[in-house]
Amino acid sequence: MVVNKKQVPYLSLIVDGKLLGKPLYYDTPYKVLSVESGAARGYVNVGDTVYIAEGYDYGVAKDDTIATRIPHVTVTNRSGKDPDFTMAVDDLEELL
Repeated sequence: MVVNKKQVPYLSLIVDGKLLGKPLYYDTPYKVLSVESGAARGYVNVGDTVYIAEGYDYGVAKDDTIATRIPHVTVTNRSGKDPDFTMAVDDLEELL
């Protein structure tokens, strides 16, 4: 059975002819692999679960992507009270 997921439209980055990043999906839990890039420090720890934030982030993930040359996306831990924050796409691992 194939499940259709809504893919996240994040800014891809091409460096030296190579497309960086990976596809991400809304309503899918992701495990935090690192908190070294983006604004994740102080909001989550390695091993925590986050979700892709569906609201508008006012270009913050795009700014982080451009500034670091590492694709970023805006995430939240879905507690309802915590803010959204950016993380490097490669610092997230899809949980099955």
